[in-house]
Amino acid sequence: MGAVDSGLASCNELALAAPAAPSHSSRKSRRKLQAGHGGGILQDCVQSAQHAAMHLLHSVSDSDEAAREFAHPLTARLKMSGYSPQDGREVAEDERQRIEGFFQALRVGDFRKVVDCAEEGMDLTQRTLRGQDVVMLAAVSKSSSTVSCLDFLLDAKIGIENKDCLSWTPLSHACRNSSTEAVTFLLERKASVDTQDVAGRTPMMLACMDASAEIPPLLLEARADIKLQDKRQWTALFYAAERGKQEVVKFLLRKHATPQQTTSEGISALMIAAVRGNTMAAKQLIRRQADLNGVEKNGNTALMLALAAAQQDLVAWLLQEDVDVDISNDLEESAYDIAAEQGFNSLKNTIVMISRIREEARRKAALAAAAAEAAKYLED
Repeated sequence: MGAVDSGLASCNELALAAPAAPSHSSRKSRRKLQAGHGGGILQDCVQSAQHAAMHLLHSVSDSDEAAREFAHPLTARLKMSGYSPQDGREVAEDERQRIEGFFQALRVGDFRKVVDCAEEGMDLTQRTLRGQDVVMLAAVSKSSSTVSCLDFLLDAKIGIENKDCLSWTPLSHACRNSSTEAVTFLLERKASVDTQDVAGRTPMMLACMDASAEIPPLLLEARADIKLQDKRQWTALFYAAERGKQEVVKFLLRKHATPQQTTSEGISALMIAAVRGNTMAAKQLIRRQADLNGVEKNGNTALMLALAAAQQDLVAWLLQEDVDVDISNDLEESAYDIAAEQGFNSLKNTIVMISRIREEARRKAALAAAAAEAAKYLED
């Protein structure tokens, strides 16, 4: 996927799942209903666009065309959307291609073309429909000229802390697109490392999603706070666990990220890794004393969630650990019930065997304790 598409994909990834529709009495349907979320963060972007349109239509004087054109970040690139403040006619095709060529040069880090366009009078304050300015577009580049482009644009007084409609800064874009050179340069220019977008995500969180393992240490060296939470109360560790970034998970844990931390709904990084089937990330978390038998708001453990998500390999590994297979959730389901419902016969049999072995161990321990208490009584 190209740089253009990656920006739009980032917008889509903010959409939260709509609540699952109620069904009849099946346990699987009730679990889906429990897992539903409300609202959509992407709606903020839509509302922002609507407010911008209202501002253009009602709040700005018809005679003030400059203010009309740049009244809102989303409307700063009106030429690209086909709007002409003068007469409403579409921009000529050659002008449209010229602007698109300039934006593409920024994305690929073509320094010579960027400078040529600027010398020809290209408006450096233009933005994309998502509200990305020229520094943000240049920040996603991974070319040898990335730093030169960024240096040129910042010297032209384009703000290093500007934000698009999702409140991403140039550093946010660089982190999300694994542009190590851009991240290093922006940090040297004192870009804010703990800025948060509309979902509450920091550059560190965005870096933990898909970036190379080189970027989180750069951010931490710039004093990024790895314990900040987004609007779901996720930390950077949660994002690394979700994406299966084993080396990043390991790095964050060495830097004192908290594996036992949960959201207000009881969700832990281990549960996220379990649902995603990220076994290696889960191993790192358990080695640092993540709560193997912790439960979320509906009473489900990491084992139950992995079974419900059909992550059989991870379940098989969890069953080798000191996992409690006898816990029941709010629907009175145990790990055995979920395995049976999913048709995982081998796992179901393993759960039964583990349950019996541990029950026998508990029985023997109880008998030994009773015998010791009796012997102590007789001695007295």
